[in-house]
Formats: sequence, structure tokens, C-alpha cells
Amino acid sequence: MRFCTFFGHSVCPSEIYDKLREQIIILIDRGISEFFVGDRGEFDVMVLKALRELKEEYTFNYQVVLAYLPKESGFFSDDPNSVFPEELACVYKRFAIDYRNNYMLKRSDYVITYTPYPFGGAAKFAEKARRQGKTVIEL
Repeated sequence: MRFCTFFGHSVCPSEIYDKLREQIIILIDRGISEFFVGDRGEFDVMVLKALRELKEEYTFNYQVVLAYLPKESGFFSDDPNSVFPEELACVYKRFAIDYRNNYMLKRSDYVITYTPYPFGGAAKFAEKARRQGKTVIEL
């Protein structure tokens, strides 16, 4: 199995949606069958929307990887594909998103990013993915 994850700035323009969707389709056609998405910010909302729509046409799986216990989580804790990795249970809240992002990155071959700025968590993990030799697709 081959995996893809997403890292993007919490605020992003809706204009990138079509390009995001197109990149996901390209990866599905290349054999990517598993996707990880976070549960914070506009970019994650956009990714989840695209995955849900494409799931009606294509065969693949996705997981919404929660950084916090579901009762404390934000946007998608009610999604049936939400998971809370057991290894995050003992992580301080302050570090939970980084730990969650590392969890997703460690398991992924591809990373789709939206990082309009060279700073912040999304940019940090996009750069980390590059250093680890992952295929990084910048929107």
C-alpha cells in the first residue's frame, strides 16, 4: 500500500480546491490507496471535502487523524473515518499536532502541501518531508 498525507496553512483560498482535487486523482491513478488528513484549519476541511467527493468515484481509503481525543477535537471528530492514534494519548496538548503530523508523515510516501509562507507548521512539515525523501507536491 502507498500512502499520502496533507499539510497546509490553516487559512487557504478556495481557488486551490480544483488543483487539490486534480492532484488527489493523479495519485489515485498512480496507485495511492490510503490518505491521511488532519482535523484543523481550512486546508484540512478542503482536503476532507475532496476526499469525500472522490470516494464516490474511486476506490481508496482515508483517515482523519485527530491530534486530540475526540471529545476535545475540533472539526471532524464525527467522521466515521476518524482515528485517534493510541501513541498520542500521553502527549501534552501543546505538542499534539506535531506528534500527529509526525505520525502521518512517517507512514506516507507522498505529501501534498499548501504553504504560501516559509514559516509555520505546514511549512515545517513540508520541509521535513523533503528531507526524508518523500515526494512533495506543492499546490
